[in-house]
Amino acid sequence: MHTKTAFKKLLRVEKIVIENVYFEDVNNEEIFVVKVRPEKREINRCPHCGKCCPGYNDSKKIRRWRSLDFGSTKVYIEANSPRIKCSEHGVIVARVPWARHNSDYTYDFETAVTWFTLHATIQDVAEYFRIVWRSVGGIVNRVQKSLEESSEEQRAKIKLVSADGARWIADCITDFCPNAQRCVDPFHVVGWATAALDEVRKATVREAKKDVEKEKNKTEKKREM
Repeated sequence: MHTKTAFKKLLRVEKIVIENVYFEDVNNEEIFVVKVRPEKREINRCPHCGKCCPGYNDSKKIRRWRSLDFGSTKVYIEANSPRIKCSEHGVIVARVPWARHNSDYTYDFETAVTWFTLHATIQDVAEYFRIVWRSVGGIVNRVQKSLEESSEEQRAKIKLVSADGARWIADCITDFCPNAQRCVDPFHVVGWATAALDEVRKATVREAKKDVEKEKNKTEKKREM
C-alpha cells in the first residue's frame, strides 16, 4: 500500500488528495501535519447547498483542522481556504470534505468529542483531547445542529450506525435511520471483553485458592496422623 493511501485511510477522509506529510515543532511540541487538497469535483462548493460556485478571490490562505491523534501525537489537516460566491448564500468560505463549516476540527474529531461528553464532564473531555473547555460546547452544538438538519432522504442513505448496547438506541435507528444496520461500538466491545476476562481471572484465582487450601488441609491432616 502506498504511504499516502495509508495516511488517507488513517484519517478516514474521502475525496481528498494528499500532497505532503511532515512533522513540525509548535510551542515545543511536535505535531504531525497532513497537507491536502479536495478532489477536483469537490473544489469551490458551497458549504450550505453544495453547489459548485465561482471563486471570489485568489486567496491562498492556509488553514489547519485538528484531527484525531496518532498515538500521543497531535494531527492536523492543512489546506488552502478559498472563498467562493454562491448565488444563494453570498461570499463564503468553500466547503471541505473533512470538516463542518466554521469548524477547526475534523468530522471524526468532533464525533469523538461529542460521544465522550455523554460519559464524562466537559473539563475531563477537554483535558483528554487537549483542547480548551469552551471548544467542547461549540463542537457539540455543531454536531447536534447537523443531525437536526438531516433530511429524511439523507437519513435513508445511512447504512451503518455505531452505538453501545442500550436498548433505546434500537428504537431511534428504526425511527430515524430505517435502512441502517446497527453495529456495536468497538470501544464497548473492548470494555465488555475486558470485563469478562476480569471475571474469568477472578473466578480462576478463587478456585486456585480453594485448591491450595484443600491441599494445605490434607497436608495438616497427614501430619496429625
